[in-house]
Amino acid sequence: MGHYIQAIVAPESTARRLLDRWPELSARTHNGHHILFPIDADLIDAKIAPDTTLQETDETFMLLTVGLRRLLAETSEDGILAYIETEYFGGQGGQGAMVIQDGQEIMPPEWSESDTINKALRLLGL
Repeated sequence: MGHYIQAIVAPESTARRLLDRWPELSARTHNGHHILFPIDADLIDAKIAPDTTLQETDETFMLLTVGLRRLLAETSEDGILAYIETEYFGGQGGQGAMVIQDGQEIMPPEWSESDTINKALRLLGL
């Protein structure tokens, strides 16, 4: 059994700007103050095509492309957001996250077996 998650997490104010730029996203309210936006390759391709070049890192991010990273930076102007991914199968795998505030990466993409997403969520105040 496995699971894969790719999502953007943002406080409500940043989430509104994200939805203005990307109305196709489906919003899931977490606590009334932060919103989770599940994403997949089709949503990303439709928004940023043709720039689907994978980010050149040693990490194992599945959907973090150069174009997505640029879109997240632009959307975070005057705000903060996190991009998160998980990939687990049979108890093995890992998770990755990055946090962008005011267009700058305050937590560059990180991938590990655990706690990376928690680290990103703490930077969002969760």
